[in-house]
Amino acid sequence: MSSRLSFNSMTADRWPLAEVIDACAEHGIEWIGPWRHRLAELGVQEARRRIDAAGLKVSSLCRGGFFGAADAEEDNRRAVEEAAALGTDALVLVCGPPATKDLARARERIERGIETLLPYAGQQPCAVSNGDGYPESLFESLDGRQLSGDDVIATNVDRRTRVMTQQRIQTRAR
Repeated sequence: MSSRLSFNSMTADRWPLAEVIDACAEHGIEWIGPWRHRLAELGVQEARRRIDAAGLKVSSLCRGGFFGAADAEEDNRRAVEEAAALGTDALVLVCGPPATKDLARARERIERGIETLLPYAGQQPCAVSNGDGYPESLFESLDGRQLSGDDVIATNVDRRTRVMTQQRIQTRAR
């Protein structure tokens, strides 16, 4: 199997994470990208033990973000800690839908959330991705801005998301 392939555990979300880990190892997939809700069921230390025992590496942990939630700062700090415990350098932030119809305020909330998280993340790079269907909001929020600690932000958008964005923009233009 290609060493560039990482299995995103959301693909098999109905399976417990332990089974996903075993299936990846059985099929020669070397990398896994777990989601935190399944990680919580197994526990970070047990997941790390199983991942190591299976000979897998963690490509990313999904998800941090949701900056509009009441416990966003605490939850995102916990996500950074979990990513580090799993040995990955990529925490994927899913910023969530705008909590308000005022997109400027929603973008400011995302920007403030990232700025708050960066000092805590330290040298732990945060891959800013968007699986929630609002990539244009994220990129407009970050468009050309110099955030403090911007050396620990990477931008990661998959091809499917870009296509979805283009479709959404084309639909809105009609």
